[in-house]
Amino acid sequence: MGQGVPPRILDPTGVMPDTGQVAERRRPPATAPRDQPRLPSGPAARRLGLLVGAVLLVLAASFAAITQRDHEAALEDGWSIAERAAYAAAEHAERSLAAAHLITDRVAETVRREGPDAYRSPAGQAAFAAMLRDAPQIGSIWVLDPAGRLAAASLDPDPPPVDVSDRPFFAPLRGGADSVLSPLLFGRISDIWFFAYNRAVRGADGAFVGIVQASIHAAEFQRFQARLGLGPGGRVGLFRASDGVPLMLHPLPSSPPTDPSAPEEGLQAEALRLPAAIAPAPEGRFEATGPGGERLLVAWRVAGEGERFIATAALPRAAALAPFRDRLVGNALLFGFATAMVAVLAWGVATAVARSAADRRAAELGRREVSAVLEATGDGVFAVDSGWRITFLNRQGALLLGRGQELVGMELWDAFEAAIPAPFGACFRQTMEARLPTTAEAFWVMAGARLRIDVHPRADGGIVVFFRDVTAAHEAARRVADSEARLRRVLDSVFSFVAVLEPDGTLLEANRGPLQAAGVTLAEVRGRPFWDGPWWRDDQAARVRVQEACRSAAAGATLRFDLELRDAGGRRVTLDFQIAPLRDEAGRVTHLIPSATDVTARIAAEEALAESETRLRLAQEAAEIGVFERVLPGEVSHWSASLLRLHGLDPATHGPWMTEAEHLALIHPADRAMHAARRGALRGDPAHTRFAYEVRIRRADTGEPRWIASRGEILRDPHGRPALVRGVNYDVTERRRAEERQMLLAREVDHRAKNALAVVQSIVALTRDTDPERFRAAVTGRIAALARAHTLLARDGWDAAGLRELLEQEVAPYRGEADAPERVTLDGPDVALAAGAAQPLAMALHELATNAAKYGALSRPGGFVALTWELAEDGGLVLRWSETGGPPLAEPPARRGFGSSVIRNTVERQLGGHCRFDWRPEGLACTLDLPATQLRAAGGDGG
Repeated sequence: MGQGVPPRILDPTGVMPDTGQVAERRRPPATAPRDQPRLPSGPAARRLGLLVGAVLLVLAASFAAITQRDHEAALEDGWSIAERAAYAAAEHAERSLAAAHLITDRVAETVRREGPDAYRSPAGQAAFAAMLRDAPQIGSIWVLDPAGRLAAASLDPDPPPVDVSDRPFFAPLRGGADSVLSPLLFGRISDIWFFAYNRAVRGADGAFVGIVQASIHAAEFQRFQARLGLGPGGRVGLFRASDGVPLMLHPLPSSPPTDPSAPEEGLQAEALRLPAAIAPAPEGRFEATGPGGERLLVAWRVAGEGERFIATAALPRAAALAPFRDRLVGNALLFGFATAMVAVLAWGVATAVARSAADRRAAELGRREVSAVLEATGDGVFAVDSGWRITFLNRQGALLLGRGQELVGMELWDAFEAAIPAPFGACFRQTMEARLPTTAEAFWVMAGARLRIDVHPRADGGIVVFFRDVTAAHEAARRVADSEARLRRVLDSVFSFVAVLEPDGTLLEANRGPLQAAGVTLAEVRGRPFWDGPWWRDDQAARVRVQEACRSAAAGATLRFDLELRDAGGRRVTLDFQIAPLRDEAGRVTHLIPSATDVTARIAAEEALAESETRLRLAQEAAEIGVFERVLPGEVSHWSASLLRLHGLDPATHGPWMTEAEHLALIHPADRAMHAARRGALRGDPAHTRFAYEVRIRRADTGEPRWIASRGEILRDPHGRPALVRGVNYDVTERRRAEERQMLLAREVDHRAKNALAVVQSIVALTRDTDPERFRAAVTGRIAALARAHTLLARDGWDAAGLRELLEQEVAPYRGEADAPERVTLDGPDVALAAGAAQPLAMALHELATNAAKYGALSRPGGFVALTWELAEDGGLVLRWSETGGPPLAEPPARRGFGSSVIRNTVERQLGGHCRFDWRPEGLACTLDLPATQLRAAGGDGG
């Protein structure tokens, strides 16, 4: 490069100044006005306005479409609720009328033989009570004589002879109708609302003998309808399909009818008006206006065999749309927020456009100022554009590189005769590609020195490089680093805590261990008093003791003692602490050397374990998970506080220990026997190490039933014997309830109806009798047994049926008078039958009881039946029927009767069990073995 020729100067932004000389650094005059941004106008303003209007139009259209769809979805949800309620109301009414048919058949037969007064006796009243127990849907039974006077009633053993011939059902029945569904009536004796199934009774010659009425009370109907989920404004009704007269309403009329002879006239104002087109279709929906002017969503369903009726369920339209209105407020707020954001964005765009012109004017002045600054710096600087072309080189850079004007305009990689050092080339490429600052240091032959470079990205896609000569500094730093590295290696090789202090206690060096333990670097603590270090600054007693030790060591003493303190993590540590003076050749103390050895490994491990247990306990309590543990063999478990609260017990008063008897008392009675049997089976099988099951409990504080899921494991000793049971319990009631609600309707309609119809069909097909009356009695009795089991299952939600309650229902008619010794005794543990086993077992027991009443022990006054049951070792059920005191048996029957065939087929084919008959001289003994699969499923050990 020629002497005396100044290097060519370029702006690092890539714009060449007007001359090749160095630009003067000038400040703008203090009075120079600054450009103020102005909002755009003309075509730009119109385009911006059109864009904002289009965005707002799209937002408004989206809001309207979402609102419309949400409104329609909310209405459809309301219709679905009404349709489910109408279906359930029709199903309930059909079951009630089916029970009324059975009861009126039985009562009408007795009235036909013995007259209307047949049920005024105590035996008749007992028969009424037995029938009402079997059919809880029926509220009362009434018998009227041919003149329409009350002859007998289940509510009063000696009713007054009230004349009800003006009731709307009397005239049609006396005129020849076989049965009539009465409208909703208000009782003259009972003072309650009801509707009734009325059956005419006629003698063999066709003469009118009287009327039997099975009344369905409003109270029972109201209890059922309250569970349909229609809410406070919901309405439910039953109407005769023939004329639309109300049979039952919810809510009930506000007052009794004023005209007893035509009560339906007053009810029309209380009921919904059914459309004329409702009759031909079996179900549907319509909108109606309620008595108070409220719009209702009404669903209806036609049901019934013979006496057809219409069930309606109405949900207020306002209630169905309430969730929609709540969501509409949120959507409106969101739309308003979006509109405001569009307006703010539009204002920001307009302002940005206005500022761009002012920014361009300011950029030109900035370029000149940057060039002046880069020339004034002591570093060499060159700039490269995005195409690797050198656009700027300052005077100091030209001096360091020994080249100048000829480099400007050349590509970086071609500009230097000597190769660019690899670290520098890597930095150039990394900054150019990643747009991030980089730094490197290396020897560059072209400069004949070690250079340090700092590379920065430019706004236009290029880079700016700052570089300086660091040869002398690097060498000095290397010598210092070598000395410090040797000292550092010595300190870090020491296992214990070692430091080097000035005589006044100022920290100079410390090994890596204490620094890492305190979470600090050496740079953060170097130069500070040793007793102000992070190791004991929060422990005033330790800090004072260390400070006194430093003063004693500075005076020439060597000290050693145990020092207890807490580290930065809060752990208690015990140090074997020692501090000694370091002297020079003259004996003067030049440094202090403190050291310490941590002797708290065992204490730290114990504290860590305790902290872990505390976190686990807090997590379990937060998640409402209870933990139990039991050492086997043993009947006492250790329960966590959260597990006690889960069962409704107060940990402060109960304590952590729970006996097996106390635990069993908290389990639902229907699940206890199964729980105990499955627990014993699991313990006895070495292949089982884990268990998972769900069981019902009753909370100790409220008595509320809850579903509890139990998960855990059984640890066994080397011989396979159970040694420890531990696990967790948590509440799954809401999930179980949701599952039950979801499956209840489908299971009841599909599975149970099919099974019941199949059993009834087989009963009718297999019952053989030439006498129609005996044929009807046999079929009726067997169907009644099915109905009782059906009612029991329905009451428990089709989940299980209690064995004892099922047996009590089947033998109730044969147990004797209240003041006489029981003729049938029951003895056995609480057992829950699976839902599918209840009806078949009820059939088998009905046949045993019927046979005993006709031919066995119950056919004589002194006869006696003992009914016992127990759980078998395999988890199954053994049920024994034993008769004594009946007619003596010389030998077993010559042929198998229909009853024994029904029992054997039911137990062995349907239930997969085994049946044994022992015809002893003193009476029949029958043993029924049921497999464990016919009991309510469960498993595991609940702790």
